[in-house]
Amino acid sequence: MKNWRIEAIIIAIGIIMLGVMIKNGINDFRDKDRIVSVKGLAEMEVPADKVIWPLVYKDIGNDPAVLYTNMVQKNKAVVQFLKNNGIAEDEISIAPPAVIDMQA
Repeated sequence: MKNWRIEAIIIAIGIIMLGVMIKNGINDFRDKDRIVSVKGLAEMEVPADKVIWPLVYKDIGNDPAVLYTNMVQKNKAVVQFLKNNGIAEDEISIAPPAVIDMQA
């Protein structure tokens, strides 16, 4: 009779390796659900280097010359206040006035 011991060992090693490979394949398939892919915009906080403060005031009157004089005085007062508090003159801009005629 022939001894099948060597052939049995080779088949046993093959079955064990097959089981290990199947187990690894199942684990890899299961772990694919645990991966998160993110696409899109990134968000990052940065310090501001420019700010815009709209300062608004109102004046009412019937004489345009008086209103213009008041507007110039108020603009000078606001600019002087900003300069006294550390803002450079080239950083200050004055927008044109908005005039509303209530009689029209």
